[in-house]
Amino acid sequence: MDNTGFINISYQDHNIEGEFIIVSYSRTKRRNEHLKIPLTNNNSGNWNIDNIRDFLTEIVQEENIVENEKSLLAINLDQKIEQMVNQNENRVVIFVIDLFQTFVNSYNNN
Repeated sequence: MDNTGFINISYQDHNIEGEFIIVSYSRTKRRNEHLKIPLTNNNSGNWNIDNIRDFLTEIVQEENIVENEKSLLAINLDQKIEQMVNQNENRVVIFVIDLFQTFVNSYNNN
């Protein structure tokens, strides 16, 4: 069994709702379980403290049942998100990457 779980961070552009970051988790058991973080000032998405807490709690719970050895977490960025980070294009993107990188580092070091 692979002992690495992935937090996938990708870019999505919707012609009505605008630009989003989608954060998903590779071992999730629930369908369509992800965070949808708007990159523009609109009211769509599900980016709030309760959803972030629930999302991170689910990751910890799922990682704690990986058999035989300590699981690890890693982050996958799609090409557009990598480009936005490298060009320091958007503060929301940088914040989200830093937030989840801090979580991954903390989890992997315990």
